[in-house]
Amino acid sequence: PAMEKASSLISEIDVMCAFAHVSTNSPNTYVRPTFNKKGSLVLKESKHPCLAVIDSNRCIANDCEMHRNKSTLHIITGPNMGGKSTYIR
Repeated sequence: PAMEKASSLISEIDVMCAFAHVSTNSPNTYVRPTFNKKGSLVLKESKHPCLAVIDSNRCIANDCEMHRNKSTLHIITGPNMGGKSTYIR
C-alpha cells in the first residue's frame, strides 16, 4: 500500500509538471475554466495541450457540449490515428 500511494502521488506530480511546462511554453493562451451549477460542459475550439505544443499546425480544435440530463451518450468515430483517443481524454 505504501508503494502504491507513493506511485499515485508521483504520477500526479508528473502530470501537473507536464501541464505547467506546456502552459508556459505553448504558442496558445490557456485560460482557467469557469464552473456553474447547471451541470454543463462546453468546450470551444479546445485542443489537447500536449499535442498543441508538439505540432500546433496539425492539431485541430474541437467544440464539445455536454449537458446534464440531455447528453448521455457520445459516439466518437474516425479513421485510425485520427485523434479519437486524444479527443476522449
